[in-house]
Amino acid sequence: MSITERQRPAGGLSVYDVRNPRHPVLTKTFTLPNDNYWNGVWAKGDALYVASGATGVLVFDISTPANPVLIRNLPGGPPINVHTVFVEGDRLYAMSPSPNAEVLIFDVSAPQSPVLLNRVVVPERYGYPDDAFAYQGRLYVNHTDSGYFILDVANVDNVQVVGRYAFDLQYSHANAVGTFAGRTIAFEGGEQSGAHLRVLDVSSPTQPREIAYFNTYNETDAFRGEGLFDGAIGIRVPGDGHVYVVDTARGLLIFDEP
Repeated sequence: MSITERQRPAGGLSVYDVRNPRHPVLTKTFTLPNDNYWNGVWAKGDALYVASGATGVLVFDISTPANPVLIRNLPGGPPINVHTVFVEGDRLYAMSPSPNAEVLIFDVSAPQSPVLLNRVVVPERYGYPDDAFAYQGRLYVNHTDSGYFILDVANVDNVQVVGRYAFDLQYSHANAVGTFAGRTIAFEGGEQSGAHLRVLDVSSPTQPREIAYFNTYNETDAFRGEGLFDGAIGIRVPGDGHVYVVDTARGLLIFDEP
């Protein structure tokens, strides 16, 4: 075992006081035995939802933000891997790669007491839900090797796949969606040798249409190819006129909105 491996800290939750953003202060760390791969977080009201690779969605009471208290894990029962979480309104969406490659949908109108509404499996042989973005009654799902799916989630009891954008030898990892000049636009990012930012017009969700593409992969980039999942892994469109993309090798890339 290398020195780097011996010194690598365990995963978990770290809480920082950022009232002075120039000098953030670590106030608490939280880990669980044999459960330290926590990949995504989202806060709503006095609750924090954490995606755990071993126990699903962890729900914390953050009434005192500097001192989160673990309440429960969801959905309970056998172990389940949840990779990312996303909240829109009173819905919590959890992307679960295994064991069943499904999307879990919760009612979080009472933030500390989520209620499981449905478990949705995209009818696709390959891949699994890795990340998602909810927008105006639809859930946009990065389904890894299978591509990019659009789900109508307006009726939670009858979730339907209404659109898909597929591509060869590329891995869909992250996305963000918004309305620009009257069009609904999706920004989709991927990994591996096809690392990319793809811009799709999804105004007609049954027929997603690519309108722009940027290749983020360059073999000469420092640290390129050191990990299996290498490429554009995070996208945010905060409404300030820019698209922010996190690439594992190139760092933060900033684009103008379309």
